[in-house]
Parts: sequence; structure tokens; C-alpha cells
Amino acid sequence: MLRGPEELPGIPHGGRTAGFRVLWTGTHYAVFGMWLEKSNPFQDLSHGSFYTHLRYWLLNPDGSTAVHRELAMLAPITYPGIEGAEKAYYDVVWTGERFFLVYHAESESGPPLGGYYKMYDLQGNVIAGEQPIFAGQVTQGARLAWNGRIVAATGLKSVPMPDPDAGNHMFLRCFDPDGTPRGPERQYGQLLGFSPTVFAVENRFVTAYVMLHDWDNLGYALMLTAFDDSGKHLGPEWPAAAPDGAVVLGRMSLGFDLQFTSGPEFVYGMAQTSDAWGITIQPISFALRNRPFDWPQLRWVRLGDEWILQWPDDAEDYQLLQTNHLNGVWAPVSDPPASVDGYKRIPMVLGDSSARFYRLHRTAQP
Repeated sequence: MLRGPEELPGIPHGGRTAGFRVLWTGTHYAVFGMWLEKSNPFQDLSHGSFYTHLRYWLLNPDGSTAVHRELAMLAPITYPGIEGAEKAYYDVVWTGERFFLVYHAESESGPPLGGYYKMYDLQGNVIAGEQPIFAGQVTQGARLAWNGRIVAATGLKSVPMPDPDAGNHMFLRCFDPDGTPRGPERQYGQLLGFSPTVFAVENRFVTAYVMLHDWDNLGYALMLTAFDDSGKHLGPEWPAAAPDGAVVLGRMSLGFDLQFTSGPEFVYGMAQTSDAWGITIQPISFALRNRPFDWPQLRWVRLGDEWILQWPDDAEDYQLLQTNHLNGVWAPVSDPPASVDGYKRIPMVLGDSSARFYRLHRTAQP
């Protein structure tokens, strides 16, 4: 240890701290964290509601503090709560020139609680004012990813019963480094999904969310969807699967992280997850069989009243597989594809008996 440990300045005594993130900017360490102030001065630190202050420290390479300031007041938080819930309150990425900060709070003009973003410089000064992260949706729990050129944000809008649109609606939107949206938000996923996050892999973004699959054993599947850097879908979603094709099941709740690294035939990932009650942490690892980055792109296309699955005509070594359940059993689609305008195409009749998931399987190795 070359220095420390030292207490960050500007944190009053008598509260809690949570949700710290540390970023290296190339010249300094940037530290973000939440100071939680008691809503009642007589309450215990382990119970009750807390006012949430988002704070920022800029540290020199030797660990000394160059800047510390408060950035925003976020939504109140209550303890005891769900393990990892603090991750839903804000997220931040450094774009090389500025911070892109998204947070869950009331807007500067008042209610409702929702997801908003601002741009800050290295000193913590606002250089682009508050905007809703999604133009037409009031969401919570926004998460960010940065691929070196583009910022992607995902979040969730929960609609309660008995509304006919009840469920969890998940969205993704992409931004230029200066905070300019690259297009509208796009919805993805299923209404029973939750805990969405997004990460960058090569020149694509992939969203991941959790969905209960095995009700008897509380087994959750991790569902993934690929997007280009404008936020457009690159094909239907697919479940995270092990190298043998079996869908990976875990016991997941609101907090989980994913990290990916490319291999010659797979994109390997590791998810750190908490169980359904937030009691234990159990890591799981898996490989994405249906790699969406250099394999042929499988897309849904609507032609008139007909839905078509299509992929490039020059993909001679691939076969279309389907499954109705997240059990890892995939079967070939029996109808042969037609070759039209440079694509292999299969018309689909969508209904209750339709397969829920499709993927391309390489039948011959190069």
C-alpha cells in the first residue's frame, strides 16, 4: 500500500454511504458515490427512509483530492431492501472528454420520479443540462455502456395491474459522446422480465435481463438481445446457453453484473448474481452459442401482412433451429428457405404454437 486508507472529504457523519463507482479518466481517478441522510434524526441506520445525495470526488494519481462536490439529489431509498438495489439509482461513463451521468430522481422542475441524464466535465461542472433518458417513457434503473464511440442506455418502466399494459417494459437508446440522442428509444424483451442491463461487445451493444423460467426451483434465465450503435435490433432475443447448448439457469434478483470477452467461436461471459432473497452471491459462467457479431445476422422482417425470418444468402454453412421452451432442446425448422434478393427467407405464422426462439447453427467449421 502506497497511500491510505483515507476518508473522502465532505461526507457528514451520522448517515450511510452506498453505490460507489471509480473511473480512471486517463489523468485522474473519478469517484462517484451516494451519501444517505436520515429522513428522521432518531431512526436507526439499518432501517427507514433516507435522502439520497449523489457526490463526486476527483482524485489525483497520488490519491489526494482535487475536487469534491454534490451533484444531485436522487430518489429516496429505504432499508432493509433488496440486495444490489443501489445500482438502480445512477450510472456513469467517461467518454474521454466528459461524464455521461444517468440517475433516478424527480426532474429539476418536479415530479414524476424518472430517469434523467446530464453531462459533466472533469471538475464536476454541468456542461449539458438535464434531459429525460427516454423521450416518451418514465423509467427507472437506467444502466449505461460505452463502446469507445457511443453511449447506450437501458431502463425499465413497470406498469401495475389491472392496467391492460401491465408488466415490465424495457427500452434501449443510444447517444453520441456529447449527449445527443442517435434516435428514439426501442422496446425489447418480455413483460415478465426484470433487471435490464446493457454492455458493449466489439461494435455492438447487448442488453440482458432476467426472466423466471423454472417456477418450482426459482430458476431464472438470462435473456439477451443485440443492437447496432444506433439502437436498432440485430435479431430476435436468445437465452444465455452453456457450450453444450443447455440454457443457463441461476437464482437471480435485482442486482447482477456481466463481463464478456471474445473467443474464437464463442463470446464468453460471467454473471455475478444474488439469489431471490439477496442472501448469497453465486457466480455463474456461460458461453453464448449464438454469437451475434460475426455470424450471419438473423432478422425479423415484415412484408405486408407476413412475418419473415431472413439471413444472408451466402451463409451456406448455417441451419435455422427453433425451440418452444428454455430447455436447451433445439430442432431444425422443417420448411426449406427460399432465396430472394440475396437472403434466405422462411415465412412464419405467429401464434400460440409458434416457436419462441430461433438461432442459426453452424453445420460446418471453417
